[in-house]
Amino acid sequence: MMVLGYLLISVSCLLSSTTVYSFFISLGASCIHGLTSCFGESVILGYLKGFPADLVVGWSSGTGFAGVVGAGLVVLLTALDFELFAVILFANIDLFGCIGTGALLLAVLHILKPAEEQICSHRKGELGFVDFNKQGRESVESEQKEEIQSAEQVDEAKENVKMGFSAFCHVFGKIWYLCGSLAFVYYFEYSIFTSFTDRTIKKLGYDHRPGFIYKNLFEILLLAYQCGVLISRSSLKLIKIPEVWVFFVLQLSSYIFWLMEVILVYNGIVMVKNPYIMIILLFYVGLCGGGSYVNVMYCIISHDKLKFYEKELALNICTILNDTGVICASITALIMSNWVYP
Repeated sequence: MMVLGYLLISVSCLLSSTTVYSFFISLGASCIHGLTSCFGESVILGYLKGFPADLVVGWSSGTGFAGVVGAGLVVLLTALDFELFAVILFANIDLFGCIGTGALLLAVLHILKPAEEQICSHRKGELGFVDFNKQGRESVESEQKEEIQSAEQVDEAKENVKMGFSAFCHVFGKIWYLCGSLAFVYYFEYSIFTSFTDRTIKKLGYDHRPGFIYKNLFEILLLAYQCGVLISRSSLKLIKIPEVWVFFVLQLSSYIFWLMEVILVYNGIVMVKNPYIMIILLFYVGLCGGGSYVNVMYCIISHDKLKFYEKELALNICTILNDTGVICASITALIMSNWVYP
């Protein structure tokens, strides 16, 4: 599906100067990208419920890295002044390169699996011939109990709670503060960099000033935001912040600041003129957003009041509300750019 989306974007770019239908093609491609990304995120997070909660940092860090690569690629290609066809070709080559890398990784895991099974079988065989003392037997019995519990969890996973109104209300009642915090944080940050910064840059005329920084300030701000997201999404091993309301308050303060900036700019008053200060502020917005994401997902997976078979539904509810926040931010951007501050 991602390949199809990229190909449609390529077709849209090639047709952009000849037909108005290119907009609808790009719109369809965007819908395909969004659908595929959201579905993949929900599935992968659902699988993570069966692993230690700390491992969510691997997923969150990887998505943060993807954001940096994507935004960095846009800035790089803009700096190199690539022709349209070269940009499309480069994007598709990069996509197929990622697919090839994923296929190689799966092949390696497939090759290593028989060896792992042989090692486990060998170790089990050795355990059968060892004369354990009392402490050793207790240790083995403890390990066997853990294995039985693990096996029960695997069986439980087959009986995951299905999405329904009653199930939604039951699970959401346990995690509403986590999901709500993340949804609002994402609404705030997407409103900031898709609407407020865009309107500010347009009004100040930075995109018409000489110099690479001014002409490409929006793309550079996006890169700064993604760098902040990568760092904070990778920070779970260093620091855990279960009080996720902290990120809500911090991101709300940024939202209010940038909203006031837009209002004042359109009334002839500028609080932030220096583009480098804007870059730092968007980096901070990314730190808050990424920190909220990884800590909320960690809290859900490690939630002591959620049963194992409820966690997948809980993660899916969280991603649904998260995406709802992004959609609301997109609606805000459309309203701001077309009717409030065109």
